[in-house]
Amino acid sequence: MVAPGSAPAAPPYDPRGKPDPFRPFVARVETKAVGPVPPLQRYDLSQLRLVGILWGKDETRALIEDPTGQGHTIKRGSVVGRNSGRVLRVTSESVTVEERTRDPITGEAKTATVSLKLPVVEATKR
Repeated sequence: MVAPGSAPAAPPYDPRGKPDPFRPFVARVETKAVGPVPPLQRYDLSQLRLVGILWGKDETRALIEDPTGQGHTIKRGSVVGRNSGRVLRVTSESVTVEERTRDPITGEAKTATVSLKLPVVEATKR
């Protein structure tokens, strides 16, 4: 029973198991220092095309073409793509790139491996 002229008692609140109402829904993503962006980091990996493999004494390199038609050489350890992917290996048929990204909602780190394959050219009879 409530005394006349007084407010009713508030129901008890138990925060256990409930989300924090003051925590943002979207995770804050740290940004890198701003500066000039290298040409191969201006494009998504899906926009880059593998056009050739260059064999050498020391290491194998790959020839990548960007959407503007300009060619670039890359090797193991090169940084490519908007997500700063690293070239893991260059083989006779493909280039394997590992990209590390963060989920924009949860902030969870994710790793994706992308393979750029050399197009197969069929031999023509003459």
